[in-house]
Amino acid sequence: MQKLLFGIIILCCTITNAFCSEKVVLQLKWEHEFQFAGYYAALWQGYYKDVDIDVEIKPISRKDGSMVNPVDEILNGNTHFAVGSLDILTAKDKGLNV
Repeated sequence: MQKLLFGIIILCCTITNAFCSEKVVLQLKWEHEFQFAGYYAALWQGYYKDVDIDVEIKPISRKDGSMVNPVDEILNGNTHFAVGSLDILTAKDKGLNV
């Protein structure tokens, strides 16, 4: 799933340069954990920057300690991409634009 998301981001950058110059927000489904190491490795090694993507990686908790819902973050326009699980399929099945 992580490789697919990274591939989609790269594909978008090769299609249009206007999209790449904008900031991209990735909402995680949990805190900064090892399962997301690929996203952080790509960020720290400059892979996103090499293709002109400014990526912000957000954990599931806000600064006040409350939790966000990745699907809601996409629907509300607070994030461009989100790592999720069955909740994404359920939202898509309900007709939501995720």
